[in-house]
Amino acid sequence: SNFPRQSDDEITLFKNGGGAHLDLMTSRYILDRWRAKQ
Repeated sequence: SNFPRQSDDEITLFKNGGGAHLDLMTSRYILDRWRAKQ
């Protein structure tokens, strides 16, 4: 692994294998939900 854990408390929630469009869609979803609560 290029980024080994420093402790047992560190976990990977999501590992993207190179699809930047997935990052964009996920961040847009989070932003839209956050704005709806403002």
